Amino acid sequence: MDFDDLFVSEGILNTLYLAASDAPGSDAPEGAPLISAYWIADTRDLVLCAASLAGLHLIRVPEKSWTLKPCTVH
Repeated sequence: MDFDDLFVSEGILNTLYLAASDAPGSDAPEGAPLISAYWIADTRDLVLCAASLAGLHLIRVPEKSWTLKPCTVH
């Protein structure tokens, strides 16, 4: 999934920013760099992958905390 196609709750976005700024002694990045997003069909959860200087973080997002943006056809 492309992250630009998703609406994610503010709490989840805050978690991404915290994950990206977890490297001790380093400056927090401007935003959490998202590597990818995966949808789990069985549970309808989303898994977001965020990178930081300390490593890769996987954040599982429950179905109620995300949705797809409406598709616009030009």
